[in-house]
Amino acid sequence: MASHIHAAAAGDLPLTGMHDLRLRPRLLRRVLAECLPLPDPAADLQPTRSPADLARALSAVREQGLLAVEGAADPGLLEEWSAAVDAWVDRLVALLASDREHSCWVGTSFLGLTFEECSEDRFANSYSFWFEKIMKKIKVPSSNKMVSIATCTAMASLFMRLAKFSNLKDEATLLAQKVVQPLLRLLDKDGSVAEKATDLLGLIMKLFPSSVYRHFNKV
Repeated sequence: MASHIHAAAAGDLPLTGMHDLRLRPRLLRRVLAECLPLPDPAADLQPTRSPADLARALSAVREQGLLAVEGAADPGLLEEWSAAVDAWVDRLVALLASDREHSCWVGTSFLGLTFEECSEDRFANSYSFWFEKIMKKIKVPSSNKMVSIATCTAMASLFMRLAKFSNLKDEATLLAQKVVQPLLRLLDKDGSVAEKATDLLGLIMKLFPSSVYRHFNKV
């Protein structure tokens, strides 16, 4: 995939190789177009992406640092790269809100990946908005087991990244408090969903212990 995208993206630019930062936004847009479904299944020739497509997207984002938007001195490149990440995030948020279980699962799973891989600035500016999107899925859990598991996993990724920002500790604790009660209700769900909810609850207790004090009797 990398060599194919490299040839298509390079154009007339004198790129130095696959590690040239100018390739990042183009590669990210290519991954978005080829590997992730569209929010509107009627407009998508392949509304359900194959595991191979999703694995390609996962690998490209992690190995090429496609969401990092860092290390580039050229303002034009930074703007282009940021716009590509904006498009990526917008697609995932739209997929997360989809009624189609596969699309919702893809959006939720890759949004969790975005929490891990995006730049510090983007995370700090977006975590509250992202939290609300995932929180809706925890409050009203999907009937699909895989979506519910992906939701808990994504929220865990958000809190693990959030814990690295010492200046956001108070805000993180307040958000964690909001999650505890809905998680307690998930403990009555199917075994694998309850297991993921338990893992998330344990993570919150470890990272933000004061957030569970008022729920202590129930925990």
